[in-house]
Amino acid sequence: MIKKKTIKVLKHFYELQNSKKRYVLFRGSTRSGKTVSIIQYLISLLTNEKDIHIVIGVETLSSAKGNLIKDLDEWIEIFDLLDYMKINKSDFTYKYLPSNSTIRIVPCDKDTKWFGISADVFWFNEATHIQKSFFDQAQMRLPDTKPFNKIILDFNPTNPYSWVRDLETSKLPGGVDVYISTYKDNPFLGKKQVALFESWKETNPNKWLVFGQGQYGEVRGAIYTNWKSIDKFPDIETVWYGLDFGFSNDPTSLIKVGIKGGDVYIEELIYERGLTNPDICERMRELGIGRNVEIIADSAEPKSIEEIKREGFYVIPAKKGKDSIMKGIDILQRYRLYIKGRNIQDEIINYTWKEDRKKGEFINAPVDGWNHALDALRYVALMKLGTKHKGPTIIFRPI
Repeated sequence: MIKKKTIKVLKHFYELQNSKKRYVLFRGSTRSGKTVSIIQYLISLLTNEKDIHIVIGVETLSSAKGNLIKDLDEWIEIFDLLDYMKINKSDFTYKYLPSNSTIRIVPCDKDTKWFGISADVFWFNEATHIQKSFFDQAQMRLPDTKPFNKIILDFNPTNPYSWVRDLETSKLPGGVDVYISTYKDNPFLGKKQVALFESWKETNPNKWLVFGQGQYGEVRGAIYTNWKSIDKFPDIETVWYGLDFGFSNDPTSLIKVGIKGGDVYIEELIYERGLTNPDICERMRELGIGRNVEIIADSAEPKSIEEIKREGFYVIPAKKGKDSIMKGIDILQRYRLYIKGRNIQDEIINYTWKEDRKKGEFINAPVDGWNHALDALRYVALMKLGTKHKGPTIIFRPI
């Protein structure tokens, strides 16, 4: 016999449950409870509606494993549903046997994976990191016979140029509901977490606007304007890797860098919190990074570098030196940058010069934020992309 269980839910659950619109957007700050609320809602559909199919679109399976899939597995356990589920982790399908309803997680990295997919509910997790073509496919295959036939999108407003922003004010048939949430909507946060978010008011106003208030960042004073997004890293014979360590508050970031035709190509490979050095080594093995490939890591972590070297990787410390941040920026501004990866694109959009608010001018120093993957890139730039030249260093910044 299936047990009855009472679960506490956040307000976003009821917003989604009560929405009469075909498209429901959740724009919000970090830790505002968007993901958990949507998972709770989908599990309620899974267990109460017969023969329905739910599809969750994610950027990649690797990015989803550390976040969404972990949360989904956790909430299935909290609901005490494991004994009634058939879970296939090879194609990431979750079937609830009493209702014959399923949830399937599908990566949005190749169009071919979405050919022929239909569903009663679509959810695009972190939608600003997914190409619009996948949303377009979902639109064509979503029925309109049930009130729960919806396309749900959640996202942090890190990219003010995203197609998702245009969707907020669109006149799509069936209508669009937009719900904005902040960390204040999540009563389960600790005092230290709240204090961290609120410290951004003074230390990083743009970060506070996006991750504290759930509003689109004002990208003024951008440091890098010489870049474009790409979908595929090209074939390049010689590549290097940059590694920036993180753990609790900051993510560990690994990027791949190569030069082709005088242009610099960059691909984000790892961007994840909570990784130990053995975890990093395991991830790099999964990525096929060999023993002879040069990995340039943050020299402030000699112990971590040594531990990874002992696992058989060729890791060397970055040579920073005086004014290394400005020198790295100078080097990267000389190239055209082609970038693959959602987090590093968010960083490069939001990486800005400090502003003298009294004078209304930008000063020659970057804001210390939005720079984890960019720090890894800078390590490579300082050691592999720089060219010796005489005369003063010239840094380009907006007036």
